[in-house]
Amino acid sequence: MERYNLLIMKHIEIYENYEPKTLIGNTTLEQFKNLRRGDKIKYLGTPYIVEEPGDFLISARSEEDGEIIEINYNMFKSKGFIS
Repeated sequence: MERYNLLIMKHIEIYENYEPKTLIGNTTLEQFKNLRRGDKIKYLGTPYIVEEPGDFLISARSEEDGEIIEINYNMFKSKGFIS
């Protein structure tokens, strides 16, 4: 049994040196305020088009199913980015 566990562990990939380069969370308030109608964004991995821009809250329409959602700056900063 011990030998079996060692064989399995041999093929597990370890990402100790993996440093993801992410765009999520790098949006400043100024960039968020400068969004215009028709700008493309991604939120939770889904592409959206800005319908109603605002200073702290935007309405965006999903490119996949047409659903409209409202996203505030803090929500966008943690889970979205500007395309």
